[in-house]
Amino acid sequence: MVSPVAKTIIVLMCLVGWAGTAAAESITIFNDRRAVSALAQVDDSGQADRHIDSQGPGDALSADAFASAGTSVANSVARLTSSISDPTHLSGSGSALASFSTFAPAVASAAAVFAVDFVLDAAYIYSFNGTFNISDFPARSNGAFNEARWAAALSSGGSFLFNLGDTHTAFPLTVGGNLPAGTYHFLVETTGDGNTERPATVDEDSLFRFALDLTPAPVDSNPSPTPEPTSVLLLGTGVAGFIAAKARTRRSGVHPIGRGK
Repeated sequence: MVSPVAKTIIVLMCLVGWAGTAAAESITIFNDRRAVSALAQVDDSGQADRHIDSQGPGDALSADAFASAGTSVANSVARLTSSISDPTHLSGSGSALASFSTFAPAVASAAAVFAVDFVLDAAYIYSFNGTFNISDFPARSNGAFNEARWAAALSSGGSFLFNLGDTHTAFPLTVGGNLPAGTYHFLVETTGDGNTERPATVDEDSLFRFALDLTPAPVDSNPSPTPEPTSVLLLGTGVAGFIAAKARTRRSGVHPIGRGK
């Protein structure tokens, strides 16, 4: 026969598992749009070479494209390593490189994009931390276009919680606030692009690293008709204390007032 204390321990273990499951289920990622892409193209000496590559979604993504014609070359590389297995902690790092050295028309572009859509069934507090770095070798004087850019945004419908972006290296960014229950769109990306119709050398390199943490918001003072996981756990702890005390009373031979032996 299983003792009352053992039964209580089993119940508490079930309650703890239910509480953890309830917290995880209150955040649902319903659209995973993580991706990388790369393009490289050159036209030289009457020859043309063009290559594209893309991959996604997934936790470890890479795309590479290399083109060569005559004495001209173009190279593009994109990488993204990220995780969405724990919806309360979204994190990742990505990079994009676009370069060419050409004596004729050329195009190079690369992009690393972390983008997900998720639903919150309860209120949360968010904290975003990101680092963005850009390095480039400008060649605008000879008519070439080149640019590296990064962006980070969290929105719901047509409203932004934050919307950041630039074409220059950014200092480490930290923003935070409250998120009521609802549907959200989260994006972090970096891109590198270059094109020319004349002899030029372009090298655009950018990268990012980020973490978005979500923690349950404090419960308001209004009583809820549905027990919260923590409240149920505390109730179970009280029951466990009562049963344990009753078991000790029986072992000590002391009987409650008003009952016979």
